[in-house]
Amino acid sequence: MQAYSVDVNGLMDSFTVEEPSVLPTPAGFEYGGLVVSPSSVDPGADVSISVDGENISSVQQ
Repeated sequence: MQAYSVDVNGLMDSFTVEEPSVLPTPAGFEYGGLVVSPSSVDPGADVSISVDGENISSVQQ
């Protein structure tokens, strides 16, 4: 646990920060369906790139 005191233009307060007892599960993603068009270009030319992604974990945003 870490304690902090804050003073902003004379307004003072304090708070503590504690580590969670259970760390959150990191999000998991799967990617596929990469499409690059056109497949060959000259320097400076436009390229379109797309990819499909899916959240495969229980973490939602």
